[in-house]
Amino acid sequence: MRKTLEAFASGVLVYVIVAACSAAGGGGSAASSGGGSAGLGGASQDAPSGTGGGTGMGGAPQDSSLFDAVADALTGPVPDAQANQSGTRLRARRYVATDGASQFVGWHDSQRKEDCQFMTTAEGKLRCVPTAMIGEIGSYFPDATCSNSLFLSTACAPPKYGMRSTLGSACTGYSVTVFGLGPAVPGTQNVYVKNPSTGACTSTANPYATTAYTLYQAGPEVPASSFVEATQQID
Repeated sequence: MRKTLEAFASGVLVYVIVAACSAAGGGGSAASSGGGSAGLGGASQDAPSGTGGGTGMGGAPQDSSLFDAVADALTGPVPDAQANQSGTRLRARRYVATDGASQFVGWHDSQRKEDCQFMTTAEGKLRCVPTAMIGEIGSYFPDATCSNSLFLSTACAPPKYGMRSTLGSACTGYSVTVFGLGPAVPGTQNVYVKNPSTGACTSTANPYATTAYTLYQAGPEVPASSFVEATQQID
């Protein structure tokens, strides 16, 4: 917010300088309007260098450095508003080009040593949870209780976390619960499915045994308090 106000104040200062220069030039024009043929400052209309007899408005030499400074202020970039400013724990991640350009791409939790993104957790708070998570697959379970979760991932990227997404209401939207992951389920091992009508839990062959996907068992839940909390703020 401070940077934005500084940029605005700079713009106002530039406007005042330009207005002052214009007023100074206009005074010369008014004084000469009765003596010159048509040009400003008593210069004839056919003067080869334009208004003011080739020396600037009012017949006085121009200070080019002033106008150069004004032009630079008008065409220069607005100072960075620090919209993606690093904190003491969360650090901004950027793509940096060889010519100096940069683009914000996300956050890195320096304490947990992993990239993260802001999502609403099951406790109802906005927190920076890991970006490298796989989703829960609710139709299959690892045992006959049909109560423990399984998570699905491509075999080429062994995951570290699983995410359970829960819809609260139309007003609150989705919230997430983060789990560590247990061992992978071998393709030869049966899994269980739950009948939504009767609640019966029955064994079935692993449907991902011959695919590029792997099922993982759920590990312990990761406490939401271990992730950085945030609140929404409008500048």
